Amino acid sequence: MTEMSSNRTVFARMPSWLSRAVLLLVIVLVVLPALPHPTLHIPGERRWGEAGSVKSDMTLYRHIATDMEKGRDYYQAAAVEHRLYGYPTSPAVVFRMPTLSWILVILRFHLARLAVLGLLYGAIIFLLYRELLTAKKTLTVRIVVLSVAVTGLSVAGATDAVFWHEVWAALLIAVSLLSYRPSRWLPAVLCGFLACLIREIAFPYLVVMAGFALCERRWKELMAWVGAMVAFTAVLARHLSLAGRLFKPGDIVSDGWLGFGGWDFAIASAKWNVVLHMLPYPLIAFALCVGVIGLVGMRDGRAQRAAIIVAGYLAAFLAVGRPDNYYWGILYTPLLPVGWLVGPRALYDLAGSAFPSMRRLQAGRQPQ
Repeated sequence: MTEMSSNRTVFARMPSWLSRAVLLLVIVLVVLPALPHPTLHIPGERRWGEAGSVKSDMTLYRHIATDMEKGRDYYQAAAVEHRLYGYPTSPAVVFRMPTLSWILVILRFHLARLAVLGLLYGAIIFLLYRELLTAKKTLTVRIVVLSVAVTGLSVAGATDAVFWHEVWAALLIAVSLLSYRPSRWLPAVLCGFLACLIREIAFPYLVVMAGFALCERRWKELMAWVGAMVAFTAVLARHLSLAGRLFKPGDIVSDGWLGFGGWDFAIASAKWNVVLHMLPYPLIAFALCVGVIGLVGMRDGRAQRAAIIVAGYLAAFLAVGRPDNYYWGILYTPLLPVGWLVGPRALYDLAGSAFPSMRRLQAGRQPQ
């Protein structure tokens, strides 16, 4: 993702009718949350830095790991803690895959867990800085880019972040994308696969990467991504088979995850960026649009992959996810901020393509 100061974005040559449609969509998405409508209530939402409630998903996963440290099997521990905290035990997908719990038990000490999470965080900073050095960016540009990028990683510093499956998966996706090269894709595949083993809803990342490999006719790479998808599906099937045996008569059954929260829920999912957290919904909507447009506008294959991933999650969140699931947005928040760096230029090119007469008028006014 090094094309952050390119003179022209891909929107510069977009057909005028398509550019106008994109601008109209942006206007609609920004205005929509400002219109009078019922407010989306997010259970458990709190101001940045505030302590969470006694009952939370992170508390549940911390206690599961503690039970496992005492010798209890993951599935036994998960079933006991789900019932204790009033969580459903059916359908089987209510139980997270055991990967993160196993990792936490192996690391055991909280300092060791923080250190490994910090290593992932540091790897992202290192890989991004290396990209900037390779692109021969100035020190000022490097500082600006890193400062903007870390806003999407801020959730890694939240209380109990080591117990959040989404945090680990999000950092692994970021490492995967930054380490990806058409000539060296194996580390990216492995990181993406591990992200899915920690959080199942990271699976779309594998799909997007496989789709790009197919479109670019990189057959060996495609087989690797497809292999990761097949392997993950097999592991998930085994997990669901074991988790499906945990339900007992009288246990709580989940209501499902089709919340149909619409654009408000999609916007709420972006609030895990520290810059966006306190902003009103119309401004967050604008930031989302600028970020996605900026990623699309870059002449960089990885940035365009990131754009599809972010836009795909946002589209899915229009229907999928209950209000209390808004933390699912953690999965894409590390990818969004880089788009803000190119977003203004991309919007300028988009407006120029949508209204060519304005661009010609501006060109005519420039001194010869």
